[in-house]
Amino acid sequence: MHHLYIVQEIKTKAYLGGSLMEVNEMENIKPKILIVDDSKNIRKLISVILGKEGYELLEADNGLDAVEKINLYKPDMVILDIIIPGINGIEVCKKIKASAETSGTSVIFLTSESTYEAREAARAAGGDVFITKPFEPKDLRSAARELLQSKRG
Repeated sequence: MHHLYIVQEIKTKAYLGGSLMEVNEMENIKPKILIVDDSKNIRKLISVILGKEGYELLEADNGLDAVEKINLYKPDMVILDIIIPGINGIEVCKKIKASAETSGTSVIFLTSESTYEAREAARAAGGDVFITKPFEPKDLRSAARELLQSKRG
């Protein structure tokens, strides 16, 4: 269950003498996911698929907006198309992984680019998972769940 890590953080905080207010604030933490795609329909579809999982979802429709929101909101995960206006998804991923503040952010590439070169570029940029469109919702759900669980330990 993806809520397991929250319970562990709460117990750790309480054990270390954290205030009741801090403990209560931690109980409400939901993993943040930024969805980056220039298609409003794809962003909506991903939101519907992942919304049922209880994540806090943010959206961006281009690479520049994505970088701004990543720096501002520090999401736990970014779901990223390769072909987006402004800065492409590969460059966005490189920026995520190059920053000490965001280098631990998980990245799922969800794209219609299915070539070997695209997969290799995504891997070299630091992408964790590569899913091609069209995609199965269960594949995206399970990839997101697994990455977030492994990130939280």
